[in-house]
Order: sequence, then structure tokens, then C-alpha cells
Amino acid sequence: MQGGDGRQLQEQYRCNDNYKREETNDQTLAPEHARIVVANLQEGSTPSTLFARLLAQPVIGLDQASWGRLDGKKDTPWQMWALTAPGMVVHRIRDDKGADTFKSLIGNYRGIIVCDALKPHEAGARGNDAIARAGCRAHVYRKFEEAAPNHPQANIALNWIGDLYEIDERAAGDVDNNSELRRTDSDAVTAELKTWSWSQLATQYAAALPIDRVLSEAWLRLTRFLQDVRIPFDNNATERAIRGPVVGCRNHYGSKSERGTQVASVFYSLLETAKLAGVGPATYLREAALADARGEALLPADLPR
Repeated sequence: MQGGDGRQLQEQYRCNDNYKREETNDQTLAPEHARIVVANLQEGSTPSTLFARLLAQPVIGLDQASWGRLDGKKDTPWQMWALTAPGMVVHRIRDDKGADTFKSLIGNYRGIIVCDALKPHEAGARGNDAIARAGCRAHVYRKFEEAAPNHPQANIALNWIGDLYEIDERAAGDVDNNSELRRTDSDAVTAELKTWSWSQLATQYAAALPIDRVLSEAWLRLTRFLQDVRIPFDNNATERAIRGPVVGCRNHYGSKSERGTQVASVFYSLLETAKLAGVGPATYLREAALADARGEALLPADLPR
């Protein structure tokens, strides 16, 4: 492992939120520990097992962020792809966020993907009728929020979107209750939002508000959550999952080699998943490396408590 990428691994470990909860006398992952973990996990079955388990879920989230390229071969950065499902995070770093990369990673997926309304996502999913895309209401909320200071009528839409969040909160995690609330209360609020949006198209404010985003072909994706309670209202879980790598990249600036991107992908995936499971990173990495050396895959959720 090159020097820069070795520091990157240690930074990944140190910056993990759960690290501070573990008893340790060091501020970084010990070099000998890092070598064992890299050797056993980077090429082992644990990362692929995590990815396979994630792709078996009926609903996943998708987001991307730039990842610094320090090899000097191109001016454009790598792209980190973040994929999430309840209790799981998988990161992959690729050359771009284009349709071909989408297909290579999740082109054979069967289920619902919560993601941005980007053309590469649309093109990447084309030809696979088993993929349905769902939109993120939080993105629409932010657009109206940006418009509100100069166009107060945007607050009307903000209130309705806020009502939708409040309705989901009233379900208190009860799936059956939430399904009924979405079918009735959420559907009624969504209908009001759509009617209001249509009325704004004829006003002088239409260009300043994200009306086209609300009423365009994205409407189906934005309202898909009404029919399937498993679909989250937004993609915030995936955005949170990619925040750690983004913050880490500010400290180590990216990767010096393609192998460095692979190491980063593996360890951010495992550490972020461990964090969701409430498992300390040092404990998990040690046990997972030992398990992988025995030819076994150990995911954070499977670690004995």
C-alpha cells in the first residue's frame, strides 16, 4: 500500500464516529493491525457478501460524491458511489457517475432505487424493467426553501412537504399504521400540493420555483412512496452514509492509486455499516479479519454481542 493510501486508511478509521467510544491508547489504527486487516478483508469474501446482501433488499438508496484523484493521470476526480439499505452501506469508487458505471454496479438489481433524477440513472436503468426509481422529497424541499426568501409563496409548498414528514412521524414506526396514513392523509396532502403546483404554472413566479421538477415526469417517482411503505420519504440515509467519506477526503484529499480507491471503498463500507449496527470499529475489523482468514464472512449485524 502506498504511503498516502496508508494514511488514508488510518484516517478512515480515526474519523469514524464510533471510534471515540472504544477504549484505546492510540488515535489511529495501528500499522500492524492495518496490514492484517487489508490483507484479509480487501481480497476476502466479507465485502462481496455485504454487497450481495444489500442488493437482495427490495429498496436501496443511491448517491454519489467526488473523490480526489492523486495519481496525476486525469484532471477529473473519481466518483464515490454510495449504496444503502437498512443497516447496510456499500461504497464503490469508479472513474465516473455515468450510465455504464450504473449498469456495471447495479444494472441487474431488482427492486426500487431511491436516487436523484439524473439522466445517467435513467439511462443506466433503461432495459431493466425490474428497476423502479423513487425520488427524494428532501431535494424538492430544499429547492423551495432556496426560493422562499424572494418568493414567499414557496412557503405554501414547504408547509405541505412538512406535513408529509409529520404524517410519517405519527406512524411511530408501525408499518401497518404508516401504510394506512400514506394511503389516506399523505395522499390527500400530495394531491393538494399537485393542484397548487399546477396553479403556479400560470404565474410570474413559475420560473423561480421548482414547479417543473414537481410536475414533470419526476412526479411518479416522487409519489411512489404512497404505494409502498418500504420506500423512505427521502434519501437522507444515503446522504448521511456518504458524509463520512466526504469529510475524510478533506483530510487525506483522495487516493494515489486505483488500489487505494479499492481499500477506501472496502473500509468505508465496513466502518459505516458497523456504525449503523452499533458495533465498535476496532472490535469489528479484528473479528471480521479473523473470520475472513478462516474463509468466513462476518458482517457487523452478525457479530455476537
